[in-house]
Amino acid sequence: MRTRVMAWAAGVSAVALLLAGCGSRGGPEPSGAATVAAHACPTAVDAMPQGLTSFGPERLSEATRVTAVVECVVENRIVPGDGEWSYVVEKRATTDLDALATALRADDEPVPWSQGCSAVLVLLVWFAVETDDGTWLRPRIPETSCGEPQAAVSAALDAMTWTTVSATKSKQVRSRKAVETASRAGAAGCPDAFKDMIAIDAADGTPTSGPITLGSPTGAVSVCRYAVVKDSDGSPMLTFVSGRHMSPRTAAQLAAAAAASGPVAPCTKPHTQVTGVQTATGAWLLVEADGCLRVLDGDTNVWGQATPALLAAVAAS
Repeated sequence: MRTRVMAWAAGVSAVALLLAGCGSRGGPEPSGAATVAAHACPTAVDAMPQGLTSFGPERLSEATRVTAVVECVVENRIVPGDGEWSYVVEKRATTDLDALATALRADDEPVPWSQGCSAVLVLLVWFAVETDDGTWLRPRIPETSCGEPQAAVSAALDAMTWTTVSATKSKQVRSRKAVETASRAGAAGCPDAFKDMIAIDAADGTPTSGPITLGSPTGAVSVCRYAVVKDSDGSPMLTFVSGRHMSPRTAAQLAAAAAASGPVAPCTKPHTQVTGVQTATGAWLLVEADGCLRVLDGDTNVWGQATPALLAAVAAS
């Protein structure tokens, strides 16, 4: 699909969001000329037009014949030695155009007087069509009753055969170090970075003690070591340092040591290192390598006090 879906429901009840879309398309009417002076893509990711208002106000007429389509998409690419970058990619299609032309000529869906709409904003990819007289147009996009682009437009774009015309390097997404770290983490079966759930959960209240279990680990089991850093918003993050796959015997020993964890002891000493253990079935633990030496069961969100046997098993893995 050549659409981008962005959830914007955080912090608002589902009922309120559904009611917000009732009986209305919920956005400004498209404005601006349908004719564009040039079809070339913007050279910067941040300059990419978004939303239905970036298209013209006029629907594609029955008399207008489409001879080509150009679309602009953002693609993230690994650049050897220079990390990961966002590119603005211009693509062109000259065949299979009839389905798009038909979709663009469709009427808007009628709006019932009372209707619940999904709390999702759908953004259509930037594109322009060339007509048989050489004019480039950005025609009005037919809308659903909730004010979203009709699915037939995206389906027609998806079905086309595209040829890449240009790719403009625009914005760095990850540094070389971050890309290399992610590669090493992936090889070990580990996430490269995520929120420090031990610190976050501990700050929310008194940890709940309970049984810690990895079950009977089968298949690949990864042990992943992390350092604690601060995110851009000040939240504690775990960043990958090293990791590897454990043997089934070592995994079984570690699971037994985790099951023997006792009730969590009162403690506020911060940790700087955390070890994660993840099984092929998705079970996972986080163990503080310093600080309070607690263990968090990621499946049940219960805590335990790591025993010397567990700490030794984690350190030796």
